[in-house]
Amino acid sequence: MIDFLTSYKEVISLFLTPLSIIVAIWALRPVTKNAKMNVLKTEFDIFKELSAKEIAFVDYYELPKESIEYDTYKNTIHIIK
Repeated sequence: MIDFLTSYKEVISLFLTPLSIIVAIWALRPVTKNAKMNVLKTEFDIFKELSAKEIAFVDYYELPKESIEYDTYKNTIHIIK
């Protein structure tokens, strides 16, 4: 009797273990997708900010040295930081 119960439990666990792994993977798939999308969004935001700073720096760098005023310099430095 005890051997039958033990083997019965082993058979059930053999079927439930892979099933539970499949259910866990299925449940976590949207979470991993969402995490990847958040990483991509953050990267795009960073590159957008860097692009704006690069444009401001290039615009300032291309100005003739005689026409640079303190306010222009101050605004450019503020944008770059």
